[in-house]
Amino acid sequence: MSEDNNADKLIKETSILDEYSINWTQKLGAGISGPVRVCVKKSSHERLALKILIDRPKARNEVREKRCCEF
Repeated sequence: MSEDNNADKLIKETSILDEYSINWTQKLGAGISGPVRVCVKKSSHERLALKILIDRPKARNEVREKRCCEF
């Protein structure tokens, strides 16, 4: 199985809004690939940063690189 197929399997198909509340008015910053917003996980009320990416090869590469650093 290719690396692309493995990355695609980790992407959820449900709406992020099911699990998180996003503050669309509070912008923490902006990167090359997209803006960073404040969000809150509904189940724990944990406050997090959310980077919003448009689905394109550059964004998928960024996600892949981030996952490599985490594991």
